[in-house]
Amino acid sequence: MKSVYIFIALFIFFLAVLGESPEKIGADEKFKCLEEYGGDVGPTFCNPKFFPTLCRQNCRSFKGAKGGKCVKKHKSKPIKCFCDYCKDD
Repeated sequence: MKSVYIFIALFIFFLAVLGESPEKIGADEKFKCLEEYGGDVGPTFCNPKFFPTLCRQNCRSFKGAKGGKCVKKHKSKPIKCFCDYCKDD
């Protein structure tokens, strides 16, 4: 009978520990990791010949981010630099 009480106590303890999981990131908070560096930075800022790129270097040095990513969607659209505050790729 004593072992049953021990089992129940341990079971309740593990449920309490597992029940306190960290908060999940909401859909609106997902994109807070990336923040635009500022406007059209131009092709030299994101030149792939230089590693790390100026985008990444400036995000790390001046903005306190972990990394930086360049995004260009279409040929007619400007190149944008986004500072990544969550992970360094």
